[in-house]
Amino acid sequence: MRLVLAVAAVVVAGIALSVYGVMTPPHIQPPLPSTGQHQAARDQPSARPVTSLPPRDRALTTPAPTPAPGPRRSAPVRVAVPTLEISSNLGPARGLKPDGTVDDAPLSGPTWSLPWWYEDGPAPGQHGSAVILGHVDSALGAGHLGVFFKLGDLQPGQQITVTLADGSVTRWVIASIRLYLDGHFPNAVVYDRSGPIILRLVTCGGSFDWQTHEYDSAIVVTARPVRATPDPRSHTRLLLARIRRSALPRPKSLAGAP
Repeated sequence: MRLVLAVAAVVVAGIALSVYGVMTPPHIQPPLPSTGQHQAARDQPSARPVTSLPPRDRALTTPAPTPAPGPRRSAPVRVAVPTLEISSNLGPARGLKPDGTVDDAPLSGPTWSLPWWYEDGPAPGQHGSAVILGHVDSALGAGHLGVFFKLGDLQPGQQITVTLADGSVTRWVIASIRLYLDGHFPNAVVYDRSGPIILRLVTCGGSFDWQTHEYDSAIVVTARPVRATPDPRSHTRLLLARIRRSALPRPKSLAGAP
């Protein structure tokens, strides 16, 4: 009887451990930004992260949302990062919960792996930081890896495109990739609502703690809008048109006509 009870206890313990991820497949470490970028992030004093990126759940607050500036506001619906072979729809937009914390997407369900737009901030193309967040992975979600799993592999100079609901496509060039430890997340910078036009992609990073089931850092990719480059063919056509107009005979003066 004691043997039966012992076996039953082991089975129950195994089920309980599997629920908390101990018996799930070995955790895969997401890519990290380069050492220099990591160190630069560590040295910046700041507030704690505004977002409770998975799998952690922090009671953090953000400033009360105010209307985002800018002449046009259209929600982002798709993000593409060619270097990482990312071309993904966005999940439902999310903002703040009543307690002031960021309303993270669930870690399971049909859209768990999709990035989402922080809708209480600017939209891409408006002044301030437009923020798109995403889960890095999940023990509960199908496939286990989020769309932003390899975000730490990006390098400055690489490009991002974000398609908006109105059909327009915004293009961005990466300026920096930073890994911010908990307690050093630049909340006021990442979620700035009044500065220059910026796009930020955010996900979890750093080391994974099996005791707390949390990452100890967050990866932030900062990108600036790509300036439109004039088509040289358009300049040539304009120049030729001016030459043709200058070569046309001028109309004779009507002065002195009978």
